[in-house]
Amino acid sequence: MRIHLDAEPDEETRALLKEDDEDSWHTREFKRPGEVRPLTTALSNSDNIVRLPEISVVSASLSKSGLNDAIYLREEIVSGLSSFRSFDLYQTEYFGEENAPSATLVEGHELGSYLMRFRYDDRSGKVVVQFEDRGSGQIVFNEIVDLSFWNGISPAASHIVSRVHSHATERLRNPANTSIFARWCQVEALLWDFTPHSDEKAMHLLNDMQRTNKQFSRTYAGKASIIMKQALHFPLHDRATTENFGELLNTAEQAIVLDPWQAVNQRVYGWALILSNMPEEARRAFYNAGRLSSADPANLMSVAEGLAFSGDVDEARLTAEKAFDLFAFVPRVFYEYLANIYFAAEDYEGAVQQIERGTGVSVKGLTTRVAALVCSGRREEAIKTLERYSEHRLSLLRNSPGEFQDPEDWRRRVNFFQNERVRANYDKGAELVQRFIFKGEYSV
Repeated sequence: MRIHLDAEPDEETRALLKEDDEDSWHTREFKRPGEVRPLTTALSNSDNIVRLPEISVVSASLSKSGLNDAIYLREEIVSGLSSFRSFDLYQTEYFGEENAPSATLVEGHELGSYLMRFRYDDRSGKVVVQFEDRGSGQIVFNEIVDLSFWNGISPAASHIVSRVHSHATERLRNPANTSIFARWCQVEALLWDFTPHSDEKAMHLLNDMQRTNKQFSRTYAGKASIIMKQALHFPLHDRATTENFGELLNTAEQAIVLDPWQAVNQRVYGWALILSNMPEEARRAFYNAGRLSSADPANLMSVAEGLAFSGDVDEARLTAEKAFDLFAFVPRVFYEYLANIYFAAEDYEGAVQQIERGTGVSVKGLTTRVAALVCSGRREEAIKTLERYSEHRLSLLRNSPGEFQDPEDWRRRVNFFQNERVRANYDKGAELVQRFIFKGEYSV
């Protein structure tokens, strides 16, 4: 109560504590507000303990009748934060401003301790959401939410969830932070770089994490992601891992076994199943990932693309639309995801339009562009596209001759589409890109 509610326990609570002490709970230590909370020896030595940033949720004036939207907004935000499984959340109810915690600094661990306050303003009909850093006393942001400006409650909640998640994880990306979760935040940032050098750094961190904590599930999801990326996006580059596709499914499955409620684990498992030609099982994994973290637009876009590859195009489109509604800013890479969804729907002109809005820097994106141009009757334009990439082919792939011995295998692996007709159409472009990558040929 002192830690999270800034309140003194009553006599009944103290009596319960005394009973616990008599039943050998004497190793537990409590602190006054502002004091350091020491860990017991048992906890500090356990390999299975993964500490997370702490967020205490305080609700003031949300218990009145007629405030359903405000209450629903709070529940959506708390649910969204919970779905990331990246925070230790603590929630309590307050029935008036006089009961709200006083401003008290808390000396916590490197992961951070935060307070999120909700308050309904009667006069304006708006909800005030204030996010505070309890370690410094800083108000990170104070959002006055007018739901009339939003297309529903979910986008407004997702916007706030994204701000909280970004702030809490960004500070942990400093290499000086060495806890398991901080290391994961550093790995996650590297995985989004989509470069061989970043993958090498990420794999080094993941190996260290696995040595110190074998039970942290996201370690294995990260490794599986790198195995896939290196084989598909950097086929000629020297590997940061000696594992191959034979080990991929086992690595992804290990993450699921350790934590099936983690969206990234289900998502990576889905991609591993796609590459293992198991579309039914892949769809199930993608559905699970979408349900587990529906407030994260990046998760939803990856799920949407996976569903399109595995054959459920209608659900893929609906999921992508929801993701785009939630984005405060749409990274260009997600237009490449959208292009693959259009391709799965056999809308090749739409696929061309979307891929042109994307970053266009990956081999996978280049293959989708060429295949969509060929299937829309623009083969000559597809050839010219490859010609434009000719000067950058080796530098883009970081060519190390002899590292990739089977171009035909790459061509099969890069084609994720499970529908036979769509897969055959995509192969028309993949065949051109294969010749371009491995032989430097791009003529008709």
